[in-house]
Amino acid sequence: EQVRLCLGAKLDPSHALLLNLMVRTGMRSCEARTFPLTYVFNPRTRKGLMPGQMIRVNLEPTDMHIKYGKPRSVDVPWSLMEDMWIYSLHQREIRRKRSGLAPCALVLTALGTEFSKGAVVDAMKAIEKKVGFPVRAHMLRHSYGTYTLSALRKNISFEGEPLLYVRDRMGHLSVQTTAIYLHLINQLDAQLVLAHEDEIDMLFTRGSNGSIDTGGD
Repeated sequence: EQVRLCLGAKLDPSHALLLNLMVRTGMRSCEARTFPLTYVFNPRTRKGLMPGQMIRVNLEPTDMHIKYGKPRSVDVPWSLMEDMWIYSLHQREIRRKRSGLAPCALVLTALGTEFSKGAVVDAMKAIEKKVGFPVRAHMLRHSYGTYTLSALRKNISFEGEPLLYVRDRMGHLSVQTTAIYLHLINQLDAQLVLAHEDEIDMLFTRGSNGSIDTGGD
């Protein structure tokens, strides 16, 4: 629900794009802020791509900052790729002209420069002020990991191993790191069960003033 509120808020275009890259692809902060302009294209012009599908994008350490310096791939939603393309044509150009520079990164600050680590922190604080609850880059990435793993485990048509898929998309060195999300999912499932039981209890309480009707005369 908090992610939905963030995505629906009227944010600075660059802040919104950073948030989307982290929460919808699992990128780290350093990866989202250095994501190259050259990786972006208009998905409508690519044969074989259709709205709603995921677009596999290979990340190379020679093009951007990747933790551990190891290449990996992420799956970018079709709609996000289109948003990035539109951003690159309009909002990014406005910002680039302010600096007169030719930065390699897609997402630029209001001054037309690439985002530093501190600038990303400031961007998250700006989002936080808009929505009224804490927003941190690592929280967005963790939300991606938890939700994606949970969704794939429930998807009977997914043929791969959900844990390995999330490991590879998030760039974890060990599957044990990814397995932490299993614990979080189990906690969430337990909370849902308890909430359901509480709701049932409330129904019985309202319907019978605390006593169970056995159906006798």
